[in-house]
This record gives sequence, structure tokens and C-alpha cells, in this order.
Amino acid sequence: MVSVGLAEVVQAALADEAWKARQTKFAVGLEYDIAANLRVKTDAVVASFVVFSLLENAHDALCDAAQVGACIAIRAHLALERVVLDVRDNGPGVHASVLDKLFEYGETTKSDGLGSALAFARGRLADAGGQLRFVGNDGPGAHFQFDLPVG
Repeated sequence: MVSVGLAEVVQAALADEAWKARQTKFAVGLEYDIAANLRVKTDAVVASFVVFSLLENAHDALCDAAQVGACIAIRAHLALERVVLDVRDNGPGVHASVLDKLFEYGETTKSDGLGSALAFARGRLADAGGQLRFVGNDGPGAHFQFDLPVG
């Protein structure tokens, strides 16, 4: 594990060609607030993949719902010796029927999904010193969070 800027990790996910292609297909607003000095101790590639997975799922939910004013908000804050990243969208939220299996391989609500992104992301992030969790449906939309050690 190395010390990396969390803003750099998020920027790497946003620079991914697959993310850019999604935005071309269905543009989603992005609210982004991460202090430039927030550093985490992790594998930067793994952490960027987790951010991408959360963005991908939020984008899919917003696109499927044809959400007017679709938006994803990414924020970060310190909590003890951890940096916490929040990813929220204003879509339909996570359906109650999948909550207990949300991070299991093969569980998906997408007609063309494999049900692997969240399970894989949670496992890889744990290997990289972090934790990924579903916080809840906050009003409209889903709220996911992960944390990493301060770097």
C-alpha cells in the first residue's frame, strides 16, 4: 500500500474511457467535493476500480430510470484515522428485495448484468485496507460509502 491522493483516485475513475462512453450515452451531472490534501493508504488502481464500479452502478440506475436531473455526488471526509468517500445518486435507490444479497456474486437487478461488480469491489477493497458498504436509500437514490486508512 502506498499513500495516494483520494482526489487523484477519483479523477482516474472519471478519466476511464468506459465512464466517458457512458456519459456520452446518457449525461449525468456530477457533484464533486474532495479536498486536494486528503491522502489514503491503499492500492490506487484498486481504489479507482471501486470508485468506477460505484459510478457505473449509479449511472445505470439513473439511465434505466431516465431520471430527469440525474446526478451523482461524490464527497469525502475524515473520520478518526480513516478517509470516508460517499457516493450518492438521485435515482430510484436499491430495491429492498436485493438488499440482503447486494454484495454477493451473481446478484443483480440488471437484465444484462452479471452481479459481480459490487462483490468484486468489496473484496478487492478489503484486500487494499478498506471497507465498502451500502449506507441506505437517502430520499431519492442510493448511498454507498467506502473508507480507507489515512495515508
